[in-house]
Amino acid sequence: MIMIFSLILLFGTVLQVNTILDNVFCKLPSSDELIIQNIPTTFELNVPYTIILSSNDTFLLSHVTLDIEYIDTISNITNDSCCLPTNESSSSYIYKTKYILKFEKNSTKTKCIQLKLRSYIYSMEIKIAYLCTNNSADKIFDNDDKYDIQSYMRTINTTEIALLDNFNWLIFGPHVQEIWHTHEGMRLSRECDAAEDGRAAMFNNPRGKRILISRPIDVSNISLLYMRLGSGTCPPPAPTDPPFQLLITTDCLNYSNWLVAYSQQISPGIEHVTVPLSLTNLTNSSTVCLKIQQAGEKFAGSGSWFIDDLLIIRSRQQAEYFFETFQTMRSTNWYRLVGGQLKTCDGRISMVFEPHADIRTEIGATTIDFSLSGIIDYNRDVVFHLSKNISIDWSKWNATGFMDLNKTCTDDDTITFNEENYRQLCSPIIELSRIDSVRFTLSTEPCTKRNKYISTPSAVIFLSVIYNGSTVAYSRTIRRILLREISQRYKTFHIRLDELRHSTTSFGRICLSQYHQSAGKNVDVWSVRDFTALPLLQSNITHYIQLGLNTRCNSQEQAANAPTGGTSSQTINVEYSFDFGKTWHLLMNPCFRDTGCSHDVRHVYSSSITLPLSGWHRITLPLPIATLQQKYIRFRVNSGAYTMSAYSINNVWAIDKVFIGKCPRACSGHGWCQYNSCRCDIGFLGEFCEISNGTLLNRVSFLMDNHDNQTDLMTYQGGRFNYKCDLISRGKALVFSKAGVRFLRISQINGSSPKLVEFTLRLGNANPQCFGTSKNDLDRDLKSILLLSSCSNGVHWTIVDLFRASDIVVRDFRFS
Repeated sequence: MIMIFSLILLFGTVLQVNTILDNVFCKLPSSDELIIQNIPTTFELNVPYTIILSSNDTFLLSHVTLDIEYIDTISNITNDSCCLPTNESSSSYIYKTKYILKFEKNSTKTKCIQLKLRSYIYSMEIKIAYLCTNNSADKIFDNDDKYDIQSYMRTINTTEIALLDNFNWLIFGPHVQEIWHTHEGMRLSRECDAAEDGRAAMFNNPRGKRILISRPIDVSNISLLYMRLGSGTCPPPAPTDPPFQLLITTDCLNYSNWLVAYSQQISPGIEHVTVPLSLTNLTNSSTVCLKIQQAGEKFAGSGSWFIDDLLIIRSRQQAEYFFETFQTMRSTNWYRLVGGQLKTCDGRISMVFEPHADIRTEIGATTIDFSLSGIIDYNRDVVFHLSKNISIDWSKWNATGFMDLNKTCTDDDTITFNEENYRQLCSPIIELSRIDSVRFTLSTEPCTKRNKYISTPSAVIFLSVIYNGSTVAYSRTIRRILLREISQRYKTFHIRLDELRHSTTSFGRICLSQYHQSAGKNVDVWSVRDFTALPLLQSNITHYIQLGLNTRCNSQEQAANAPTGGTSSQTINVEYSFDFGKTWHLLMNPCFRDTGCSHDVRHVYSSSITLPLSGWHRITLPLPIATLQQKYIRFRVNSGAYTMSAYSINNVWAIDKVFIGKCPRACSGHGWCQYNSCRCDIGFLGEFCEISNGTLLNRVSFLMDNHDNQTDLMTYQGGRFNYKCDLISRGKALVFSKAGVRFLRISQINGSSPKLVEFTLRLGNANPQCFGTSKNDLDRDLKSILLLSSCSNGVHWTIVDLFRASDIVVRDFRFS
């Protein structure tokens, strides 16, 4: 049993409107200390508040969160507290994180809230403050930024992020000046189709300086810088113009003595630039200022260039979880919230997304990059694995053109290719449909003085599949890798191979190949440190993404005009990226048909989600094994890009309660994932919410009369009750004829008692009003129907049987 200890801090009488208590000093049981800043003593509706937590312990900050409890009145409050008001400055605390709080009239019917600090390390709560709304009129908050939430995501010197700015500001106001010291020759613009969301920082003046200088940045433990850079659709600078430069200085008082940290010529279009930052060779200081510039004051060309989505991130320990509830939003959790605002959706403060004409990319939420703490069982959860740390059966691998296996370029390398002839490494023969992705690390570390380290332009390695067909083997190239891409002497590649799971050829090899080298031996040498093929999911799934999703906010108004049994027109996708958003992958594609998946795939998932018209729904999806143990990974929940036809109130959607990480048994589909525990729904209990307090039905009949509302245990989508396809059994039938997802779901059945499932099914009909009447249509597997079962409230589905239209030779079937 987890004991929760509550400590109360009383701020005495309610102060005047907008009064802010600067610092509150908290001391936790382990003597860890933190400062809480900017706690308001009262709150106003529609006004965002920023509360800052500071500490010298990053682990502590990552395992605490703010929480809110709505209360009617303040009564019986004691003065006992370990959390005391103080005037101590937080400047001595290195790390910090920000929370955004906002209250709307529709989000609560109470006048007071209790603000709590929850520690997941010690399983305890500390009551920080009681706040009541004042009696003044509600305010409509407006600041100098058009996009409400983006202005609060702009940050500098937090625990996870050294600097983040998406340049969606209108004026060089106080919020912006917390990050940037000055700029010249720069303006924020939507020109050149550069900005995906709002604006980008554009530099296109023909004369004068082009610079942007930051405030002091704490560069402790920083790892890399990411940005979008280029000229967009505008002409780029002339080849004779100076290059783009990133410079640093430790003299943040006089802003002098600049050192070049990175430089490149600006190219047409848009580049996703990732710059590894290790400043130890430039400075020993932990604080620097950053300058972005194109040197000179007169430019030969009239070209433009821009920078956008600038991120400097710190090295982070592997995280056990990611958690967000938007009633106390942790702003450093997010990289982008395109089209998002903190608003009320169906009575809940959440992140609400609306399309807008200024947004030209996918609308939705993108997390900051982090690393999960998942463990891969290399004995059970990989298709093949090659590394220095395991015993390798070389009789099953196919390799040629390599150095002696006892001699590699470095101790970390498994095999080195340096011969003059054809160079190739191929995996053992495997079942290709089992592979979801491959991961491999290549090294170009020189072995001897004779090695030519700077690779020639033609030095290419091919990742390919060699299919072992029934009569002849053939190959297909998947990825072409230039040795010059491995700029830091080694690089890890992660490539998803969705198409292999749909391959008609069952077996084959995955190969890394390099063609004959005309320059001779020991030229363009490369080594393989590890080579792994991964299936889609772990054999024992441990990690999930879970979120509350509402695809139709303000649903009561919309539902009045919507047909019964309808579905949302909004499809929401859950995706992930290993390369800082340059490429995105669906978390998992649907695996509905027997021809679309391997024969041993018995589960059905899809991260492309369409929901009924109204209300909040909990979505729980297992994480692919490929997402575990990545150095940097980000997730996003998004809808499609903006179109004029989509710009409608009908396409307003929202998310809340986002969790990514280890979740015990997915809480059996009856609870919310928390740090190493579950918060069970009403009516369920147990460590995994596996025990029901409600009554489960042992025997139940459905669709046995003419009433549309058979029972609250049955839900359906894409169909309605009618006689459209004639009389099938008796009374009306549930006829599925609408576009989109079609399903019938029956819940709360006692799975230990029923021994038989019986139903009557018809696919197509001679009646012209029924769809799927032609033979060609009936032969398509897309019209197949699956019978599935779930013991986890729909989190995990197992295929029981499949009914293909082409297999049905008579009009009606009674299945059991």
